[in-house]
Amino acid sequence: MAARRIVLDCGVVSTGDDGIITVALPPGTRVTLEMLRDEIMPARRALRRQGERDLLLVDMRGVRAADRDAREYGRCDEVVAITQALALVVDGPVSALIARFFAGINRPDHPVTIVASMERARSWLLSQR
Repeated sequence: MAARRIVLDCGVVSTGDDGIITVALPPGTRVTLEMLRDEIMPARRALRRQGERDLLLVDMRGVRAADRDAREYGRCDEVVAITQALALVVDGPVSALIARFFAGINRPDHPVTIVASMERARSWLLSQR
């Protein structure tokens, strides 16, 4: 699969030859339910490999907040049905806290890791295939 990229108002969703879908959120982002449901999920659907669940990498370095509804959306049937594994890339106390809150409190039905580098995230995701 050739690399493809969709630029959104809230960031960039892309995929490459490895099949990992990457969501890059710009610094200062406040993640909302509307952003996830109305922008990121349609982009994921457009880029995903049919018949497979997604290996999803979210670059949340610099994210400043995530609404409760947005965090809970990660457990909804629509998301769970198409997600095989999730890697969250963080870079500081705020993004790390948001990631830990998502992974620990919401307890998604797929494996989740929190790492500090894109390379470690990709390596871990590929091991989940």
